[in-house]
Amino acid sequence: MDKEFKTWLILDYKSGIFKVTKKKPIKIKASEIPIDIKLNVKVPEQPTIKAKGSIELSTAQVKEMILEKLEE
Repeated sequence: MDKEFKTWLILDYKSGIFKVTKKKPIKIKASEIPIDIKLNVKVPEQPTIKAKGSIELSTAQVKEMILEKLEE
């Protein structure tokens, strides 16, 4: 699955500091450069995990379960 991320990088070339924001900057300093960034990321599908197994009951356990059910 592909997912697109949109953001803005505001780079201050004088100080070297940068900020990241989701919204387009309205007011910036004279030394700041707004950069529109769009990233396409391939997100891997989550694998479906399947569990397999078996349960083995002894004859005595089965008889006990049946008797408990009949007594209810």
